[in-house]
Amino acid sequence: MGEGIDGLDPQGVGIRLREARKARRLTQGQAARSLGVARTTLTAIEKGQRPIRPDELIKLSDLYGRQVSYFLRATPGTGSVRAQLSAIPAASLAPEATDEFSKLCDDYAFLEGVNGVHSTPKVQTYEVTHLPPDRAGELLAAAERSRLVLGDGPVPDLRLLLEEGGGLRVFYLDLPSGVSALYAYTSAHGGCLAVARDQPLEVTRWDLAFEYGRFLMDRYKAHVLTARERQGASWADRAAASFAGSFLLPAEAISHRLDLIYRVGEAGLSPADVLAMAADFGVSLKTAVSRLEELRRLPRGAWADIDRAGLRGSEAPAVFGTSAVTGREEKLPRRYLLLAMKAYAQARISEGQLAEVLGTDRLGARDRVRALLQDTGVDSLDKLVEPFRKGKR
Repeated sequence: MGEGIDGLDPQGVGIRLREARKARRLTQGQAARSLGVARTTLTAIEKGQRPIRPDELIKLSDLYGRQVSYFLRATPGTGSVRAQLSAIPAASLAPEATDEFSKLCDDYAFLEGVNGVHSTPKVQTYEVTHLPPDRAGELLAAAERSRLVLGDGPVPDLRLLLEEGGGLRVFYLDLPSGVSALYAYTSAHGGCLAVARDQPLEVTRWDLAFEYGRFLMDRYKAHVLTARERQGASWADRAAASFAGSFLLPAEAISHRLDLIYRVGEAGLSPADVLAMAADFGVSLKTAVSRLEELRRLPRGAWADIDRAGLRGSEAPAVFGTSAVTGREEKLPRRYLLLAMKAYAQARISEGQLAEVLGTDRLGARDRVRALLQDTGVDSLDKLVEPFRKGKR
């Protein structure tokens, strides 16, 4: 029998091999036959009981569609994002997305490790379960807007805010119909969130705020967001919905805009006023109407009147000159891309590893680097990531 690879943690490699095999929907028997070994041998490799040989690792890398370097990384602590989500029945609706999400969370932790940084959550878990859900969400939203120094204005870039202000890693993925978001937390990865990529931005913003509310109340509980959870059946769902509404549409901001900007008089709100407010705050028309009903600025049942009139919130950007709120946002967070480019420029990862974390091949990785250089106007990545010289005092 050949020797294993020196310096590797067999158990860590085995975990990655098992996850990669499952992501390819292969049984141990199928993988063992492709490798030319007994199934019991592959079982021992995946459990870390038998070190893998270099030729075996190359074969399995090809079979699983991963770079060899992916399996050679240090294991990012204990806890598996995929394992957490697989325990939730709704996750069965999105097995491929769950696999991709788990890998991206691992890649993020890997990039932080090679760059010598780690993003720990900057917020505490709030204990509000003793309150009615509507009140809990409202108080939590006020506390977070205050902590993040948002004032009473609209939240501009919610994804960036949650990553930099809340310590969340946010990916935009192609999720199947019926699944709007995936969330998991481990000590190695922190809080990781994936939201559906191809949907109106106002829907994405609501999902981000909804999941952030759940994160603040119980960050350790994995979650799959479906249409049922959006309706607020449980206490946690109702509290998260209340948080999302209060966080995106705070009562003070609504009063300020209606009274001083839109100058709504005694005649009351018009559909045009509601459309303008929805566009300003980046929420759907239905969300704006629901929030105004809660604050008693619109009578109960106003949405039914608007719905019967055939008013469409998607027309608001064109009417009021705001940017269109359509989907297909960048899959990877900005900080993730920055860490990848810095690691590559400083030779901490190879071109193959850069391609792996960007989810492309080597040619695609080169194209991303070339596009970055063109956009920034520099002729090398070294110049882009080199620290500024300290001036003399």
